[in-house]
Amino acid sequence: MKRYNRKYEIAITDDKQNGYIFRAKMDRRRALSSAAKIAIGAGVAVVVAGGIAAYFATRPPEKIVETVIQEKTVVETVAGKEVTRTLVETVTPSPTIVTTTPTVRPTTPIRGGKLILQHRVQVRNLDPRRATSIDCLYVTLMTHDSLVRYSGDIDKGITIVPHLAESYRKIDEYRYEFKLRKGVKFHDGTELTARDVEYTMLTFWGFHDWNKKFVSPHSVFYAPYFDPEKLEVVDDYTIRIGTRDDYPNYGPFLWDLPRLSIIPEKASEEMGDRYNLNPIGTGPFKFVKWEEPVISLVRNDDYWVKGLPYLDAIDYVTITEPAVAEVRLLTGYVDLILGVPFKDIEAIDKTPGFGATSGRSWENCFLMINSIKPYLESKYVRQALLYAINKEAILKSVYQGHGIIGMPGYIPPWHWAYNPEIKPYPYDPSKAKDLLAKGGYPDGFRVELMVNNVYPWLDVAQMVKQDWEAIGIKVDIKPGEEEASYAFVFDLSYDIFLTRFNGGLLSYDPHGPHFTWLYGKMPEGFRDDIVKQKGGQYWPHGMWWGMWHGPEAEKAWDLIDKGAKTDDINKRKQIYGELQKIIAEEVAPAVQPIILANQLAAFKDTVHEFKQDFGGRFYAENIWIER
Repeated sequence: MKRYNRKYEIAITDDKQNGYIFRAKMDRRRALSSAAKIAIGAGVAVVVAGGIAAYFATRPPEKIVETVIQEKTVVETVAGKEVTRTLVETVTPSPTIVTTTPTVRPTTPIRGGKLILQHRVQVRNLDPRRATSIDCLYVTLMTHDSLVRYSGDIDKGITIVPHLAESYRKIDEYRYEFKLRKGVKFHDGTELTARDVEYTMLTFWGFHDWNKKFVSPHSVFYAPYFDPEKLEVVDDYTIRIGTRDDYPNYGPFLWDLPRLSIIPEKASEEMGDRYNLNPIGTGPFKFVKWEEPVISLVRNDDYWVKGLPYLDAIDYVTITEPAVAEVRLLTGYVDLILGVPFKDIEAIDKTPGFGATSGRSWENCFLMINSIKPYLESKYVRQALLYAINKEAILKSVYQGHGIIGMPGYIPPWHWAYNPEIKPYPYDPSKAKDLLAKGGYPDGFRVELMVNNVYPWLDVAQMVKQDWEAIGIKVDIKPGEEEASYAFVFDLSYDIFLTRFNGGLLSYDPHGPHFTWLYGKMPEGFRDDIVKQKGGQYWPHGMWWGMWHGPEAEKAWDLIDKGAKTDDINKRKQIYGELQKIIAEEVAPAVQPIILANQLAAFKDTVHEFKQDFGGRFYAENIWIER
């Protein structure tokens, strides 16, 4: 993406109010057309979360005339459900453009300033042990640290490097020893010790009294493999972590640790449920307050990495509709947005004063298919569903080419575990009809398609509905809020759920939050127990996505287990290659990717060193802004 190194400062002002409508540094030749676009704006119907307008009305980072943005609330019907929308339009008088002399851009980091950062989905949890959505985990990455973290990129390779642990070593086939950095302080002033690491492991894994009160959904990744009896505090700065006897040379060992944010035992035990609303970590930013739609963070002046972070503060703001976020960015209210409309990313990047990124990620737009429903149990019916979808059209129309078609074996082509024999199901409606008949439904059936009620998933759902109805499957779209929709997954009442999953934020290793969580074996009595719970509790030793069952599922479960019992990457690659063949052939109902989307971000060009990895992580301590 393009960056501009030398610009004129352009100010678009309202003469009567003497306030800035828009201000940026840009090439003078392009100033007039760019300014006109911002000043005139475009009337678009958008969904906006309550409280957004109030937040921006009270703290705009630029001086902006009150009449620049007007919002009119309307109620519309989408797929039979009433949705509140807000009409956003610009109504400012004709602008006056003022130029100043060119400015020289700084090339070294500058300390200070507040970053206003937009994200898409409302945050539910700030306790890392309870946070699962990408929007929650973004916050925990800013407030907490882990023993090790990921380094590198897709092209150069992903590695594990020490973080809170200054070093680590493998001491036998089951255990690693970690040496902690000395003098690291939690935000409440207490020092990090090995006891805090021990407490963190036990509560994440599900083996502590804390877990009797609070559920850690992450326990599914750890409880079957890590052994609490092998957790040993050697001294204040040394801890040993080990796996169960059934899992020597556990392949995912180190790769599973970056998402384990270290928790202070004393604060967590004293605060109980309040820790979820007032988290305390060792991270570069300290929590201040959480008042919807904003989570406020400030610099941790005692951060253990010398000279970091650069920013004074971060406001993490929920704006669910990308069109609203885009307007807020272009009119100066927001510095950085993560919910960028795919159709606008190129235009934003070409707009002087702004920049954008589009990078490969592990964020799938996928189908979760409930295979205990009679009409979805046959693999031939599930294959028909994939053949019927024009995925190229979706990639071009909705995603504007920012991504690739998802792989039916789940692993993306850029990953070391990918089997190159696995290819997407081609668009073939005729073959889809034949497979429907082979599966026992020559005349089709009626299915309910749940979907997140935000962009871009509603758009994808409409195209999927059109394709399926073309082969005789009647589709009722059921839009809903992402978290609420999972209640229907937990009680098994859903048919098909179209949503997103970015497992890359949880782990780079294909075992834990990928194969185990999505396709792993269900314990005896699992279905009855999960139906009784209904409230969204997570089963500690397996997941229920799609309720995959049958002989091929049994083979897959054996391969998943086998792949974890070696740290030889070549052996694991061979095992996972066979596993992908089964998942693709069976159209394993847990997660069937449609599109593997790029991660998009847009920002003022005064924002520097914002970089996302394959899972969407960004390390905010490295970000700095021109002031």
